[in-house]
Amino acid sequence: MSTRVTRRQFALGATALAAASTLPGLAFAAETKTVTTLLGTAEVPLNPQRVVTIDHRTDLEPALVLGLDVIASGYWANRPWVPVPEGMADLDMPTTAEHVLNLAPDLIICSGDEPDDEWWPTKRLTAIAPVLTTSFKTNWRNNLLALGEALDRQEPAAAAIAEYDALITDIKTRHAATLAGKTLASVQYFPDDKSFRVHLPDQGDYNNPKGEVMTELAVRTIDPALLGEYGLVSYENMGAALEKADGILFANSSNGDLALLADDPLWLRLPAVANGKVREMTGNTNFGSFYTSRHVAQAFDGLLGLFA
Repeated sequence: MSTRVTRRQFALGATALAAASTLPGLAFAAETKTVTTLLGTAEVPLNPQRVVTIDHRTDLEPALVLGLDVIASGYWANRPWVPVPEGMADLDMPTTAEHVLNLAPDLIICSGDEPDDEWWPTKRLTAIAPVLTTSFKTNWRNNLLALGEALDRQEPAAAAIAEYDALITDIKTRHAATLAGKTLASVQYFPDDKSFRVHLPDQGDYNNPKGEVMTELAVRTIDPALLGEYGLVSYENMGAALEKADGILFANSSNGDLALLADDPLWLRLPAVANGKVREMTGNTNFGSFYTSRHVAQAFDGLLGLFA
């Protein structure tokens, strides 16, 4: 649970933080840099010691890539591929400025797309510590490079991108024939109404790890004309939408979704299912950065390996 504070305590805490910033050896780094964010300019520490990231997908992942000391973040436990630091505190989500204040951060990373939103209260957070903004409206590379540039940590950002690009190149080389000759579908199942979402290649206007990987691998996929809005497919139309798929990457964002289809006659009738060409990808991969994109690429590698 988050800790609530009174208005007076909030003011006293802000005063204490301001005073602490003038003392040597505390959380505030001596060297700073003026940067431009989605909210304007900010003076940020180049060696922050107490970083709080608000969103586990767009904020925590790049912070960890850059080697920042993250003390707290909004985090979902079903993303085990993210190397969460031992002892990192979980923020209640949506979090509050009061909760963040109690953590005494010297740097905050938060999406700036909707700065007054309760999930990303970026404007209120600027009263606590310098805020670097990320965006859901661009890909993970741009967010990572921007943060690396702001904090003079270009090298780890470039190294992560190089590692990821090498992985994509390796997958494309090893599975060139399959990528050229097979149709693959990435799907997510919603048990409540038994509908599916079919993920499409990246359209370039938002953070989309599955779509970005599909684009980078040049995956042949389902005709969008067979799908509804946002790639949604009703249970009744599952066969028509997925019958041309030679392989299916099943994005299991919760727990046991694929097992729920184990005896489903329409699902079992799909050629990819009948031929054993289904790969389950566990964990929430909706939005993310380097670690999630690498996880998705490795899952596609596993699916492609079923055709070897």
